[in-house]
Amino acid sequence: MSSSVYASPRDVRGLEDCFFYHTMEVPGFGLQQGHWDLREVVDPLLAHMPLSGKRVLEIGPASGFLTFEMERRGAEVVSIEIPDEPGWNFVPYPKEVSGSVLTRRRLSMDRLKRSYCLMWLSWPTCYCIVRVR
Repeated sequence: MSSSVYASPRDVRGLEDCFFYHTMEVPGFGLQQGHWDLREVVDPLLAHMPLSGKRVLEIGPASGFLTFEMERRGAEVVSIEIPDEPGWNFVPYPKEVSGSVLTRRRLSMDRLKRSYCLMWLSWPTCYCIVRVR
């Protein structure tokens, strides 16, 4: 696969640049608390599926907890996430609030993608988020 389909890792200076959706252990940074702690339920979430040697397409990885857990279990994982460009398919807002809502959503998604890339930079076998056109 051409490397041009993969997004470049984002510049992440530290944890303050990140928003962790999932609770996860980030090498070099320790345990990061997120809104969702899937560590105790990962086997049922992955349907107890043996992943060694499998190729997985993950859609919407958020901070990437399941991405890296599947990699740890031997899968080759490619993650895709919504693009940065305007035109996201979200519920429309009235014009008077749409600018501020979309700006907050973009900033939140940027920090979420940075948490994924911080983990990715610590996890050399994983590709970064695929660019969707």
